[in-house]
Amino acid sequence: MNSTLLLLCCLLIFGIYLGRKSTEVGIGGSFLTESVKSVTLTDYFLFAKVRYSESCGGCSVLHLLAHLMNKAQSHGGDPIAYLTDADGPCSTNPGYMTPLLPTYLNASNSIAVYNENPTNSFNVMNKIYYVLFFPGNGVMYPEGSYILCWSVGFCKGVDTSMKKFTLNLLQIDMRLFDSIKRSVKREKSYILLKKKVWMLSGKVVTLEGDVDFSLGDTFPIQESKLNRLDLLAQTKRLVSYDRATFISVEAAAMGCLSVVMPLPNVTRDEWLESVGDAFKYGIAYGFEEIDYALSTMDRVNDHLRLLASKQEGNVREFVQDARNFFGV
Repeated sequence: MNSTLLLLCCLLIFGIYLGRKSTEVGIGGSFLTESVKSVTLTDYFLFAKVRYSESCGGCSVLHLLAHLMNKAQSHGGDPIAYLTDADGPCSTNPGYMTPLLPTYLNASNSIAVYNENPTNSFNVMNKIYYVLFFPGNGVMYPEGSYILCWSVGFCKGVDTSMKKFTLNLLQIDMRLFDSIKRSVKREKSYILLKKKVWMLSGKVVTLEGDVDFSLGDTFPIQESKLNRLDLLAQTKRLVSYDRATFISVEAAAMGCLSVVMPLPNVTRDEWLESVGDAFKYGIAYGFEEIDYALSTMDRVNDHLRLLASKQEGNVREFVQDARNFFGV
């Protein structure tokens, strides 16, 4: 009798195990137990391997997208966006919910998310390309792809027959911004040199002209955002030859005069169409706009708070739109 009861108990426990198989997935240094039943095949998103780095804007935005997708998901707590470490360890942001793909999910069944460069490393049917910069001249995306554009201006460079969605994501950590002590006495001026190319209304433009090094020392690109913000909080003026770097916005948020060198024959409105709404206040598009930058600098942080409050809702809208497009 006792042996029969023991056998029944073992069978019951085994049945529960089969009914709810789970796996542990690393998320920001912790672990989350996930149910295999709660994620439907082809209803999850897999991000092509990209290492997280605070000094790489495009890399950090892809990780932020995965994080916000998981925050905004509707699967009762289970992630819907995963990273892959198939080619080796993948660095992540400890504060983000960006789990690695569990062993019970097949990469080929996912909706793959890439950067702007066409590839099919997962051998999947459903592909999303996030155009965070320019993909290069003559790039053709596979038929049936979903194009996620960082700005309205970037979307203009994509074939009109493609499905497009604009999602202007930014790493806006207002708690970190507010924690930085602004220096009253500022003397140092810097110039920022990064990208030498630009995309305007779908056309890739190579920037001409010499850099005026008399405007300041070359700004040291900091691996740590905290160190970068601290330096900007002590800087008098930052002149950027990179027309799209978020560092220009960070400078304005830190009370630094932020000047973006204008593009030849490109108006402020055309520039804003490509860089997004975060650049609206506190930034001079050319030295002629210094008065505008100074007079609107006090609006920068509140404006960033407003944009940050909308990001999760915008991501939720994107996820639903992508699911509708792929029919999952």
